[in-house]
Amino acid sequence: MNFRVDFAEIKIEDLDGKPIQDFHKTIANRIYYSNVQDLDLADKARQINKGNAVDLTLEQLKIVEGLLISPQSGLAVFAKKDIKDYLDEIKLKAEQEHKGLRK
Repeated sequence: MNFRVDFAEIKIEDLDGKPIQDFHKTIANRIYYSNVQDLDLADKARQINKGNAVDLTLEQLKIVEGLLISPQSGLAVFAKKDIKDYLDEIKLKAEQEHKGLRK
């Protein structure tokens, strides 16, 4: 099962409530420069950096989520929460669609 993920859809706000522009580029950099062994994932980071949606396998999604949510990510807690909420929504939607196909 693949998951269609568009990190440009995540709307992150700073402490003053102002939107952080191009946050998907920060996400792409975290993925790209994390020494990921998956070359396909490195290519997907380039696409994310351009603002494009990407298809991730479950394994890739888990890797990305781990990189972005980990204490070593350097991301603020409020950004991690928004990322986690978005990825949880993606997984739930894919699971519901998968169940619908199996009927």
